[in-house]
Amino acid sequence: MKNKLTLSQVIKLAASGDARCREHLVRATTPKIRTYIHRSTLDTNITNDILQEVYCKMLESLGTLNSASSFWPWLYRIASNCINSYYRKRSKNSRLVNLQDGLLESVVADDNSVEARLMSKELGRAVMEAVATLKPRHRQIVNLRCFEDMSFRDISQIQQTTEVYARVLFHRALEKLRIALKKQGFQKASLILALTMFGRLTATSKAAAIATSVKAASVTGAGAAKVALAAKVVKTVSTVSVHQAKVAIAAAATATVVTTVATIGPLRPNVTSAHYVIQGVTPVVEQVTNTTQTKKRISSSSSSSFSSSIISDRTRVKYQTKGAYENKLYMPQGSEGPVMRFMQRWNTEQTGKLCSWLQDGSGNYYYHSGEGKTYITNDPLRMLILPTDPPELVKFIYSQVGYDSRFSYERKFLTGLLKYSVDNRVPEYPDYKCKYAYNSLEHSDLSSTWNPSDAIEDMRDQMHKRGWTFFEVSGYINDADVAGFGRIPFVYDMYQDHLPWISLNIGNDKYTDYPGNIAMAETEEGTFLYENEAFFANFCRPWEGIPCIDSVRRDAAKHRLRFTTEDMGELVIVTVHTNVGGSPIAIVYDIDRNVDVISSIQFVKGKEVIGELYFDYVQDISDVDAKMFSDPQTGVVTGSGGQPDDLWLSMLVM
Repeated sequence: MKNKLTLSQVIKLAASGDARCREHLVRATTPKIRTYIHRSTLDTNITNDILQEVYCKMLESLGTLNSASSFWPWLYRIASNCINSYYRKRSKNSRLVNLQDGLLESVVADDNSVEARLMSKELGRAVMEAVATLKPRHRQIVNLRCFEDMSFRDISQIQQTTEVYARVLFHRALEKLRIALKKQGFQKASLILALTMFGRLTATSKAAAIATSVKAASVTGAGAAKVALAAKVVKTVSTVSVHQAKVAIAAAATATVVTTVATIGPLRPNVTSAHYVIQGVTPVVEQVTNTTQTKKRISSSSSSSFSSSIISDRTRVKYQTKGAYENKLYMPQGSEGPVMRFMQRWNTEQTGKLCSWLQDGSGNYYYHSGEGKTYITNDPLRMLILPTDPPELVKFIYSQVGYDSRFSYERKFLTGLLKYSVDNRVPEYPDYKCKYAYNSLEHSDLSSTWNPSDAIEDMRDQMHKRGWTFFEVSGYINDADVAGFGRIPFVYDMYQDHLPWISLNIGNDKYTDYPGNIAMAETEEGTFLYENEAFFANFCRPWEGIPCIDSVRRDAAKHRLRFTTEDMGELVIVTVHTNVGGSPIAIVYDIDRNVDVISSIQFVKGKEVIGELYFDYVQDISDVDAKMFSDPQTGVVTGSGGQPDDLWLSMLVM
């Protein structure tokens, strides 16, 4: 406004109906009130709804304000009443459902390293989840005391209670927050840091976030030494990044506390090994029918720590233990790359070794302790779910394959990695606990202790003995002929010398995934570039150590696409349900379990088969046409593409 009016004058004119003053009053107070409401609700949509109601009530009742000096407590009281009224109508507390990455990015943008940014985002998410456990009224009082720096007298007026009870509510809120933070991995001395992070995450702008701090004196109840320590931390937070502040509190508190940074462990992308011992079980299913009862013993590989069967409501399941299974996973390229594995079966007391399995990058081995014999096979161990998988991915997979609630697990929230699991499926061995250790192994730790003099039987076919092969593709899609060639390595050790590639011609369109380079789709709509090996998604990738059946299902789960599995012994059928151009499409994989490859893929729209692909793998390469199977070449620079938005195979039926 051109004339510098006092707040009292603006309020008086606004109360009399002056449109400019009313607009000015709303505009000037909105940032603080919006932040206050958002810190109480943790929901942008709810905040916007309540904010409108607050200003409607403010403008309606301006005439009742006795003094301009009491304007802010009066306005905060209106906001508090609107918040409380909202939750009374719904009879439940706000809970954080989805913290937007954009909010976290605004706080951690100053961190240069990828690891620092990931750490800051994980810490921010942990703090927000902890604060979300508080009741809205508790969040209001924490906000008023810590971020608005209000006295308990002012807070009592806003909350329409006594000053003593305002103190009680505040300290209850802090205690509940300490408990919630502890569950997220924070120690007691980290309370002020966590509050400061929460303030920054919920600030209205980046500038406001940087300026946000919490005075140590506001958080009473801590010892003098901890208050002094907290004051130093808050000062640090106001000038550096959240990640750097976390490091600062770790350095400052080393003598008295074990901080989150010291106990968080590796972030998921940096995990290179996992070590754990699970209980192996054999489920016995008693299936009740209308006329008879039948019992069926289901063969179950204990190699999967999360393997489960979908059982109908009329089925009662009993389990029998198969002993302890020690698992050592080694991931040379991190948690998103290939997996090598050694698994040792022990007796239940873990005093005697039984059978064991090894896939070390050169092949897949099974040692039969009863026979004293080692078998070299075509197929790797089942690995539908890994301990390094994100919680959201695991949850979706369970929704498709079934989950036994008697098997529970706890995660490290700051990283999402499994901390431990508890198995209560076998009554004779209740509360069977498995702890997970990360980055404690090297590749050499996967070596077996088998007797070199024991017999060895190589059961591999010719192409698996070689470690790689060529394949040919034929078929049709939408009345267009399909023809193509490719190469796949079967083991990790053969990957560098025999990089995977595929080249498909579908009518006039061409799809090529160049070895070690780029994936390119040349269609009538134009040329599109993707990351190397993008066209091997939704396909078998045996060099990664994951069985074909699990690779296909994991790829579907990453896109949150429903899938079903039909096990017919040597043949496994996996059906993935996707949507192309508004039409539901089923992609049906026929997987040959004996050689762990896809034999055919069928595309079904409604009840109509609109495409079929057939794969022929070359056992003997001595007579192949060298020109036909020569590596495709391109001049496109490596890494200049992205990932397809959906399943790559969906592109083929558009």
